[in-house]
Amino acid sequence: QYQTAVSLRPDDAEAHNNLGVAYQSKGLFDKAIEQYQTAVSLRPDYTEAHKNLGLVYMKKGLRARQQEN
Repeated sequence: QYQTAVSLRPDDAEAHNNLGVAYQSKGLFDKAIEQYQTAVSLRPDYTEAHKNLGLVYMKKGLRARQQEN
């Protein structure tokens, strides 16, 4: 559903953010980061995408540390 929205509206920051949220919920952090970065580049004032990008970086870092232990 979200992939379809992005393909229909590739310049829509909200569509990319939503796809990032879907990827993040599945643990696909690298794909989520790509979508959030696209959303931010399309709309630099989009605070929700900035927040989500920061959160996924944090989760990715925490997961990497957990795997090291």
